Amino acid sequence: MVEQWLSQRASLIAIFGEGCEALEDHVDALILGSGTAQDRFIVTSNHKDEALIDVLEFVACFNGRDQGEIIQVKI
Repeated sequence: MVEQWLSQRASLIAIFGEGCEALEDHVDALILGSGTAQDRFIVTSNHKDEALIDVLEFVACFNGRDQGEIIQVKI
């Protein structure tokens, strides 16, 4: 999924719920890879104790200028 998001030029991955910190760390590692490719950049955030509606509000504010599609992925 991360490679797909990179190819789609996603600007934010917001992760919420139990275990979100560890998942964010894993996603960051996948995005950075060896750290030499400058085109591999996506902002990540985790929201452990927040309701989905609050996370979606954060995403909408972050994404306000771009107006790109918001995609929810349930794991």
